[in-house]
Amino acid sequence: MKNYFLPMLLSLFFLGACDKNDEIIPEDADENFITSVVMTVDGKSYTADIADNTVTITVPYTVSLNNAEVEFKYTTSATIIPDPETVTDWDNERTFRVTSYNGDAREYAYKVVKSEIESDGDVELKTTEEVASFAATKTTVVKGNLIIGSDVEEAEKITDISALASLKEVTGNIIIRNSYNGADLTGLDNIASAGGLQIGSVEAPSKATELHMISMKALETLSGDISVYNDQVTYVLFEKLATIGGSVMYNAPSLQSFEFPVLTSVDKDLNIQGLNGENKAAGTISSLELSELTSVGGVLSVNNLAKLTSINLLKLKETGGLDFHTVPVMLETINLPEIETVNGSIIMEANMEAPPAGSFVPQRNDVLQAFGGMDKLTTIKGQIKIKNFTALKQLPDWSKITTLGSITLDYLEDLSGTLTLPNARFETFGETAPQIEIISKMLLNKIETAEDLSNVDFVVKQIQNFKFPEITFKSINNFTCTPTTNNTDYTIPTIQHVYGNLHVTSTTTDCKAKFPDLEIVDGYGYIQIITGGTVEMPALKEVGGQFYMSGLFKGCDLPLLSKVCCSASPVYYEEGEGSLAITLQNKSLDLPELLHVGGEGLFVDDATGITCNKLQTIDGTLQIKYATSLSQETLSMETLETLHGVFFNGLTKFTDYTFFGKFIENGMITEENWSVAKCGYNPDFQNMKDKKYTQE
Repeated sequence: MKNYFLPMLLSLFFLGACDKNDEIIPEDADENFITSVVMTVDGKSYTADIADNTVTITVPYTVSLNNAEVEFKYTTSATIIPDPETVTDWDNERTFRVTSYNGDAREYAYKVVKSEIESDGDVELKTTEEVASFAATKTTVVKGNLIIGSDVEEAEKITDISALASLKEVTGNIIIRNSYNGADLTGLDNIASAGGLQIGSVEAPSKATELHMISMKALETLSGDISVYNDQVTYVLFEKLATIGGSVMYNAPSLQSFEFPVLTSVDKDLNIQGLNGENKAAGTISSLELSELTSVGGVLSVNNLAKLTSINLLKLKETGGLDFHTVPVMLETINLPEIETVNGSIIMEANMEAPPAGSFVPQRNDVLQAFGGMDKLTTIKGQIKIKNFTALKQLPDWSKITTLGSITLDYLEDLSGTLTLPNARFETFGETAPQIEIISKMLLNKIETAEDLSNVDFVVKQIQNFKFPEITFKSINNFTCTPTTNNTDYTIPTIQHVYGNLHVTSTTTDCKAKFPDLEIVDGYGYIQIITGGTVEMPALKEVGGQFYMSGLFKGCDLPLLSKVCCSASPVYYEEGEGSLAITLQNKSLDLPELLHVGGEGLFVDDATGITCNKLQTIDGTLQIKYATSLSQETLSMETLETLHGVFFNGLTKFTDYTFFGKFIENGMITEENWSVAKCGYNPDFQNMKDKKYTQE
C-alpha cells in the first residue's frame, strides 16, 4: 500500500507544476481603465466624459441619476471597487479603484454636473398662459431676449411672473412691456447674469402702471444697459449687481429710493433723471449714495430730482463726465472725496425757480456752502462749470489739476478767496476751447494760474469787489473784462502779452483802465468807457490789429506805442472806426514813439492837440472830428511820409493845410480821399492841387 501511495503523490505534484507553467496571461493584464459609462433615466441616455482619471457625467439639473440604468465598462481582466452593480446613489460623487490583472491600481473620481436647461433664441411671453407653459419647462438659461408682456392696445394683463423662478441667466435683454401689471419683478430674483434690462424708452415711456419696485436680488453682472422710463417706479434695488457693461438710464419721476450697494463700475453712462410728463423736476428721493462706485466710463448725470438734498459718491475716482446741471435749490451736499480723473466736463448748476412772493429775484441754491472733496482732481478733459450756488463760500483746492479744458464760475455771490489752478495746463478738448470765465457777482480776491496762458481766453463779467482780482499769468490769448459794478479802478498788472484780443468795457464814468506791464496785443484792443475814463499802458509797444478807444477819455498814456494795425492780417473790433481811434474830452493826444498806423488809419475826436513826432506812416486816412480847439500849430506830425487820406470835420481853428500839400502832389491822396468840412478853412481837392493851402 505504501509503495503505491508515494508514486501517486509524486505524479500529482508534477502534474500541478506543469499546469501552472502553462497558464494563459490575458493581453490586458497591465491595463486598469474605465472605458465607458452610460446612464439611462426615463428612456434618455447620458454618456460620461472620461479624461484625466475623472468620470464626468452631465445631466439637466432636473434629472436625478439615483437608481438609473447603468452601463459601466472597464478593463476586462481588471477588478473594480466598489462594484458598479452595487451602486444606486449615482447623484453623489465617489472614487472607483480599478486594479489590473498584474496588480497595478488606478483611481477614478466620479463627478456629476447638473447642467442648465437652455432655450435658444428670444422668448416672448404675452399672456399668463404663455408664462405658465414656459415655466413648466424649468428653463434656466435664455439664449436671447426675454420679453414679458405686450405693447399692443387691449393686450392681456400679466400680473404674476413668479413661476419664472427657475431662470438663472438671460444672455440678451429682459424687456418688460406695457401689459405687465405686476408691482415688482418677483420671478426674476434668481437671475444672476443678464444682457440688459429695458422698461420703456425715451421715445416710448413704459405704461406698466402698477410697477413700483425694480429689483433683481441675485443679479451680479450685466453686460449691457439698464433702461427704465416709467412714471410709477418708486424703489430701485440691486443688492448684488457689481458691474454694468453698458449704460444705466433711469427716468422715474416717482423715485424715492435708488440703491446699488455693491456697484463698482459702469462702463458707459449713468443717468438718473426725475422729469415728469410736464417736463418738470419731480421725485421724492432725498439722498443719492453709491457707496462702492469707483468708475463710470461715460457721463454720470443726476438731474431733475426735485427733493434731492445730498449726492454722495464716496469712492468714485474716474468718470467720463459729471453732469449735475439741474440740481434743486435745496441741495445741501455734493461729496466727491476721491475723484481724480474726469474725461469730460464737470457741470454743477442749480435750478432757478420762480421768485418768492413779493420778490422779483429768481430763487437759486442758497444752501450749499462748500463741495465735499474734489481736491484730488488731476485731469478734467473738458469744462468745469459751477453756477447758481449763491451761498458757496469757497472753491476746492484745485492745485493738483494738471490738465483742464476750461472753467466757468457764474452767479456765486458769496464766493471769495482764491481760484487755485497753479499747475493746470489748459488744452482744447472737442469743442471746448481753453477759457477762464468769471461771470456775475463774484468776490474772488485772486486767480492763481501758470504764467503762460497764451492759449487761454480770460473773461470777467460783473465782478462785485472794488478791486480787480489779483492774477498771476503774464500771457493770455483773449482778455475780456466787462464789469457792470461801480468799480472805477481796474488796475490789471502782470499781463505782458495778449496773443488774441484785448476787450475792456465799463458802464461807470471816470473809470481807470490800467495795464502797467502790457507790452504787446497781437489782435485788436478795444476799451470802452462811457465818459471821463483814462487809459494807462506805459509799457505797450504794439497792437497788431485795431486799437479802438470808445467813449470820452480825459487821459491817454501810451508813451511807448509804436505800431498799430500792422500785422499781416489785422483784426478789427469794428470796421469803419479807424485803426487807431480815440475820443478825447478836450485833452491833447501825445504818442511820442508812434511810427506806423496801418489799415484804416488814425481817427481822433475832440482833441485839443495831437503830437506824434516820430510818426512816419499812416496807411489809411487821418480823420479828425469835433476838435474845436485844434489848430495847425497843435497838430504835429513832422516826420510823416505816408498818408492816403484826410477827413476833417468841425476843426473850427484849423486854417492851414500846407503840411498835406506833398501828399496831394505825390498822388498818395486822391480826390476820393480828401474831405474837409466845418473847419476854419475848407479847401476842396482842387484848391489843394492849386496849392491854395490857406484861405486868401
